[in-house]
Amino acid sequence: MAKVLLVTDIFPPQIGGPATFIDRLAHSLATRDHDVTVVCSSPQGRDATDEARPFTVRRVSFASRERYEVMVRLRLALEMSRHRLIFVNGLERYVAQVNQIVRRPFVLKIVGDTVWETARSKADSPARDSFTNLSCFTDDGIELWSRRSGAQGISWSAEAIRIERRPVAAEEVRLPHALLALNWWDRSVSASATAADHETIMELSDSRARPDGSKPASPTVRTTRRAGPWLIKEVIAGTQRRIEIFHDSIRMRLTYERGRRDVEEELTIARPDPDPTKPEPASPINTFQPVPGDRYDTVLGERCRWFDMTPGMQDASTSACFTDDGIMLKEDHRSRIYRGTWTATRFIRRPVAIDEVKPPAELLQPRTWGLD
Repeated sequence: MAKVLLVTDIFPPQIGGPATFIDRLAHSLATRDHDVTVVCSSPQGRDATDEARPFTVRRVSFASRERYEVMVRLRLALEMSRHRLIFVNGLERYVAQVNQIVRRPFVLKIVGDTVWETARSKADSPARDSFTNLSCFTDDGIELWSRRSGAQGISWSAEAIRIERRPVAAEEVRLPHALLALNWWDRSVSASATAADHETIMELSDSRARPDGSKPASPTVRTTRRAGPWLIKEVIAGTQRRIEIFHDSIRMRLTYERGRRDVEEELTIARPDPDPTKPEPASPINTFQPVPGDRYDTVLGERCRWFDMTPGMQDASTSACFTDDGIMLKEDHRSRIYRGTWTATRFIRRPVAIDEVKPPAELLQPRTWGLD
């Protein structure tokens, strides 16, 4: 029999790939008569499910960030000094710091995600939605291909199939005003709503800091409104603003961003295919189907159930807590380098007019984008 220490950031009843993997590994080792201890982060210091497990679980509560930063190092130092067989699948930065003192060999599981996200975060802005844009140009400045990559790999790429060097008239590069003339709201689209009409205000609590180590002076706030199958989300973080509007059919989407470090303003419009007989294209949003969990929570007096929004994803996870009528009251994002939780501070069930989910009028004005 050997004493084995497993270290992870998340663990059941939290949802995510690392949690499932370490729980199964610990059970497998325990059935082989090994003495297994799991060290993990957790919303609370204890969980009732741990009593039924054939191994020891040492949870470090992150309810208080300042206390967590101290306690996670102390717990790791204590357990690492007691073990000689150590497997790390999370909290590796804390493990590395502690190991400068305890000097224990350990096995570290690295899924390319960690190296990529670390490099990306150092090179780009602190925002987790930042991307790397690459292009290839000829000597006279003609772009031959372009590629955009993010945490999940290449999100899109384009390559020239024909090049013609010739004089180009101004009219040939002027965008038509019709691109901004949206008539989505007047369409009769057959899609049922996935939740009741409502308005929700949420605030973000996360581990992200500015490059100088300070925290933002004002909270990051997300306002969500649903009108039938239409949903609008607006996030305000200091001078940054992001608006998303989409339809439950996933065929229509508008995204606006302002204040990002890599772009001043950006408007993206995904229109429905004019041919309704064509099959709906594959979408990353449809990649994951939420899986209900056994954990419940209470927010603002409302009971909600937690769902795994990214089942099967390794080393990162997103989970959300929904009421019985589909209103999200909490949303939790976790990866090796980031932890953030959206929590509702106010919500109301009420009829939402279609005008309340439309984009601000100025975003669809040609002069806003220099098209007049």
